[in-house]
Amino acid sequence: MNALVVFHGHGHGPWARLFGSPGLRHCFVCVKRAGYWVRIDSRDGTPLIETVCADTFDLARFYEKQRLTVVAAGVTRADLRAWPLMIASCVGVAKRVIGLRGWRAAFILTPKQLFRHLSARPVRKHSIRNARAVSGQIGSI
Repeated sequence: MNALVVFHGHGHGPWARLFGSPGLRHCFVCVKRAGYWVRIDSRDGTPLIETVCADTFDLARFYEKQRLTVVAAGVTRADLRAWPLMIASCVGVAKRVIGLRGWRAAFILTPKQLFRHLSARPVRKHSIRNARAVSGQIGSI
């Protein structure tokens, strides 16, 4: 696991309230890089990139205790020519960061759709936690 996709119900702007589901109105990604967790968040269309903590800290458990929904993911380095365009939203940024591409991924537009897609991934033998969704209070999905 080298990335966490974190979902919560605090939507930013009218689009999140209109198209978001309770508990799944916004998402951001935390990636392990050079000994730290780095948070990439696209709030209101303005990217926020910040160092959160050392990578030895259990960031997933921290966010779970804050009653956020966390899905562990891996960052893949896919061919960037496959999908050069993305919607500048929290979901578009999350898909770009974790390397989620393909025809199915092109139609993932909301945090709820991204959560369902990531939660449905098959479990890898070497790490059960990689594909398991760890859920806080997200309401009905």
